[in-house]
Amino acid sequence: MKKWVKIILISGTLVLAFIVFGIAFYISNIITQEQVTLNLQKLGNFTNKITLYDTSNDIISTSNQLGNQTIELSKLSDYTKNAFIAIEDNDFYQHNGLNYRRMLKALFTNITSGYTKEGASTITQQLIKNTHLTNEKTLKRKIKEIVLALDLEKKYTKDEILETYLNVIYFGNNSYGIEQASQNYFGHSASALTLSESAILAGLIKSPLLYSPLENKANCQNRRDLVLKQMLKYNYISNDEYQTAKQKPIVTTQPKININKAFDYFVMHEVNQKLNLSEKSIYSSGLHIYTTIDQNIQQDIYDSLYKNLGQNKDCSGIVVDCLTGSVLGCVSTLATPDINRCPASLIKPILCYGSAFEHSLMTPTSPILDEPIYFDEYHPQNVDQKYVGWTDARYSLSHSLNIPAIKTLEYVGIDKAKAFASKFGLEFTDNDNHLALALGSMQKGATLVDIANAYTIFANLGVQKPIHFVSKITDRNNKLIYQYKDTHKTICKDSTAFMINDILKDSAKTGTAKKLASLNIPIASKTGTNGAKDGTNIDAWNVAYNNRYCSCVWYGNVSGQNEYNLSKSQNGGTLATKTAVNLWSKLKQGNNFKDFVTPNSVQKIKINKQMLESSHKITLANQDTPERYIIYDYYPIQDIDKLKTTSVTINDNAPNLSASILDNDMIEITWDSIKDQKYALIVKSPKKIYTSKIIIADNTKTTLKLNNIPSNTEIYVQLDIIGNNIDTSDNLTLFVPKNASKKDSLAKKMSNIWLNKK
Repeated sequence: MKKWVKIILISGTLVLAFIVFGIAFYISNIITQEQVTLNLQKLGNFTNKITLYDTSNDIISTSNQLGNQTIELSKLSDYTKNAFIAIEDNDFYQHNGLNYRRMLKALFTNITSGYTKEGASTITQQLIKNTHLTNEKTLKRKIKEIVLALDLEKKYTKDEILETYLNVIYFGNNSYGIEQASQNYFGHSASALTLSESAILAGLIKSPLLYSPLENKANCQNRRDLVLKQMLKYNYISNDEYQTAKQKPIVTTQPKININKAFDYFVMHEVNQKLNLSEKSIYSSGLHIYTTIDQNIQQDIYDSLYKNLGQNKDCSGIVVDCLTGSVLGCVSTLATPDINRCPASLIKPILCYGSAFEHSLMTPTSPILDEPIYFDEYHPQNVDQKYVGWTDARYSLSHSLNIPAIKTLEYVGIDKAKAFASKFGLEFTDNDNHLALALGSMQKGATLVDIANAYTIFANLGVQKPIHFVSKITDRNNKLIYQYKDTHKTICKDSTAFMINDILKDSAKTGTAKKLASLNIPIASKTGTNGAKDGTNIDAWNVAYNNRYCSCVWYGNVSGQNEYNLSKSQNGGTLATKTAVNLWSKLKQGNNFKDFVTPNSVQKIKINKQMLESSHKITLANQDTPERYIIYDYYPIQDIDKLKTTSVTINDNAPNLSASILDNDMIEITWDSIKDQKYALIVKSPKKIYTSKIIIADNTKTTLKLNNIPSNTEIYVQLDIIGNNIDTSDNLTLFVPKNASKKDSLAKKMSNIWLNKK
């Protein structure tokens, strides 16, 4: 052998020996310094549980008690035992605690993929990790796991290891151990698990939330079928058994009512976000989680919600501390309490009136005409199909009229209104580009937390105190690893928030939420109802708040089956508001609620009622105006000077409106226009409105063509000039004959204004 070859072999051997010695020394050092010893007591008493505390730092008695139900391995069927072995560790009864072949395969896969894609832990290793170690992904932890797994295999039999494993692992839905999981999901002991049910539970432990039979049935079924396929592959079941089990529907028992389940759900979601831990890791981490829950308020929400809950109905409720953003209580019947629902009229104060106030386009006293309207093919109506005529923004919002809200959204502009509402946390899609948004018709919808978060911004006069469920987190050794920090920011002008609050106080006194008036406390409220075509209701909401608390109550039907809808009489103003009354009657005990503080940006002014009603203009009352002709309302100070110089003049110079009948039953409408002047145009017949829109002139002659006008129809055309100091209207009537092809003569006359924009 050549000399250089010998040198390479000797050097390589020395390097390899050095590496092996180094690894051995590193492992020995970890074992010595870290005191890596097997604690058999931990196997029987699973101590890596999380502990939840309420806002008073008392342990929440109903939270996450781990490993309180066990079952002997001999009482489980072969189906159940083999399901776990097939999917988790098929060589369980052959290896000594480690599966070296799987470890090498996983190492190769992870190196070639560039990240940790595949694990190789045996059932023994998983048991050690869940009872002795943390879930951190470090070499040190893995070495400890390997050492302890090898030691465990020497002291426990395979059946003892498998039995202990099945009694301590987490299955989701607050279920620790297979017996508790079987009871919670299927309503019977684990000894009675079928093949399909066994496969479901075996599939769950990889990701209890992702494969939950309660929240994600499609994922659960796919995972179950994979477990069954593995059982067939390793000859644990026959092909007939495999095919029969695959056809079984996933049927779960109705979960027992857990008053804290919804709150725990949001807590786990928040911990996941802050610490980037999976649900499984969180529940076996030994964390101490200090939540914001007030157990008395939590009980109040529960009692109030369920007092009015009918059969097969769903409900949710939340109370937030407006001063801090802390969630004091949250209760829900829903398996997934953060489900998106149609917010209905709850969106009006934000999207419509809030955006109009923010951009100084309206005030609470701004006049709006409530009337039947058409926007092309869209024909919205008020709930009772009644219209009050001329009214104002205050009455329209407090009584939740639909037409004024839609007109306001059109006036503000959909894009501008959505941009404003997005700052409140509402999410819109590209398809949300229509006027029905004013009634809550969003593609995505909003959650209970979304709504509470938005209205606490109003309660805080435009400042957002982010909603949160967790105040701090410590590890099992009580070392602080997370602390909530206040990150408040201004979302809208305090004048905007105050004017919305003042209007919604009217809603709680004389409007749709007037049941709250009996409480005799400072409170603002908004109701919302999402109805079905058959007259029943799908969603019923109430938001109630002052500068201390904000509550949000929801009732509805998430099943999609009409027979479970709310009745016609169960709506936001009845069912949901009645619950809000019950809840706030408890919240007010021991509290001396204060009214909203009036910011320096608004001032209560005297408005000329006579001028408002006659010409639909906001003008200041002077010192000679009789008291009976005065309306008192709030107005942004920055805009008051404009009123002092505003006079109302009736301009008799009409804009020379004309219309012509063209071929193919088309109408051409023209008028002399002023560049950048706003006009309100409406074209209608006795039975239908063909168009109703705002037009901004861009030249001195504006032409608008309308088609699809039926023959033998009398058409009425009305044009209003919109401005700060002029009030001008022109209109005409013409008849569209059969096969019209020539211009008709036009008759002009004055009429009421369709919509005053100022």
